[in-house]
Amino acid sequence: MNEKIDKFLEFNGKRLIMLARNGTSWIAIKPICEALEVDYASQVKKIEECDFFTEHSSYQTMVDTDGKLLKMICLPEYIIVDWILKIESNNPKLADLKSECYQVINDHSILRLLARKCN
Repeated sequence: MNEKIDKFLEFNGKRLIMLARNGTSWIAIKPICEALEVDYASQVKKIEECDFFTEHSSYQTMVDTDGKLLKMICLPEYIIVDWILKIESNNPKLADLKSECYQVINDHSILRLLARKCN
C-alpha cells in the first residue's frame, strides 16, 4: 500500500505535519522544534549522530503549512516520543510535554497491563 496523505495537527500554535506512506506515519521534526522553541539544526545533528535515530529517520517530501513541497527530516510516529524525551532544553513548553509523555507511558506501562490481567 503506497498511500500519501499529508495531515496537520495543531500543537503550541504550530501546525505539525504528518505523512502516511507505505504503512508508516512520518512526522516532520522542524515544526515540533519550532513549537517547543528548540534549535532545529542542533536536533537534526543529534538525529544524524545517533545510530538508532539515523536508522529510523527519513527525508520525506511533504506539503508544508503554506502549501509548498519541502524535503523534511522525519521520524516515524512510534519513535517521535523517544526523540522528544531526549531533547535537552530548559524550555517550560518542553518540560510540560515531557511530563505528559511520561504520564502516558506510565498509564500504559506493561506492568500496569499485567496487573490488570492478573486481577
